[in-house]
Amino acid sequence: MNYNIENILLALLAGEPVSNAEHVVLKDALKPVFFGKGFMTWARNEKRDEIKENIISEGNSLVYSVKNDANALIDSFASMASELNQGGQLNLFYDLYKIFPKFQGDALKGNEAKLLTIIKDALQSEDKDAKARATMLIALYAESSNSQSRKSSAGNAAEQAIELLMRSIGLVKGVTYGTQFIYQGSNTDFVIPYAESGDINSVSAFIAVQVSTNDRARLSSSELHRGAKRYLCSLNGCNASSKSTKDIGDDLAAGYLDTETHYVVIERERLAAIEDAERRLEKAEGTPRAVNAKRRLKWLKTYAINYEEFARQIKQLASE
Repeated sequence: MNYNIENILLALLAGEPVSNAEHVVLKDALKPVFFGKGFMTWARNEKRDEIKENIISEGNSLVYSVKNDANALIDSFASMASELNQGGQLNLFYDLYKIFPKFQGDALKGNEAKLLTIIKDALQSEDKDAKARATMLIALYAESSNSQSRKSSAGNAAEQAIELLMRSIGLVKGVTYGTQFIYQGSNTDFVIPYAESGDINSVSAFIAVQVSTNDRARLSSSELHRGAKRYLCSLNGCNASSKSTKDIGDDLAAGYLDTETHYVVIERERLAAIEDAERRLEKAEGTPRAVNAKRRLKWLKTYAINYEEFARQIKQLASE
């Protein structure tokens, strides 16, 4: 069936009946207006640089306020970055209806640009109901976009936290550490020391960073290079994270043991993870689950380290 999208949108804003099928068609048709090169990306870019500058400034201040405590630095930075990102996002959310009319939508094509104009007209009309419906429409797409943005911001904050720790112990980007190292199509967050992408033999340590390790099924091929140490840095257990080591499956943990992957978390999470692994093994005794439960415990006791020890190890590797 062919639908007249403009008429459906006009009907929705006018409070006229819209069928379920028409709602679905309209929702898809409006995606380019809000996503990709649409309104939400444009609106977020207006605030992104400001938030980034605030995070960098606050991070530099943290280095001095939590001297000689790498665990506190990571935990505090994660909380601060989360607060600034979420706060900035909420401030923007409540102002979206005000800034929407300023969006020109230069990248929109044909019918997409017409849909943008219809929403703008409703926002600026004297009809309070139409204005309210247009505002709700913007909020609908904004929350969907914000959900993805929160995941991206959290990932960026995790990498920023590790890089801040590196700088706090005297490591220099482009000299004693590198970022976004590529080998055989795989991208590694950090390497020590700095090396050109592909020059795997010059790397002493590969460092992968995740907000929570349970959403990382495996490390990339470059991070599994046997000639160097492998670190998996996680914000599991931090106040800003809703995840913990408990969320990592025994089979995944066993895989990290096989690849001799160091698991880096704040100290209280390291201790809690080992205690949990011991309880798991006790419950699994006499069952098929005991095999991986034992390997999980061995991995954590052998390779789980806190950020203080991580900082000591990478500083030593960088100086070799």
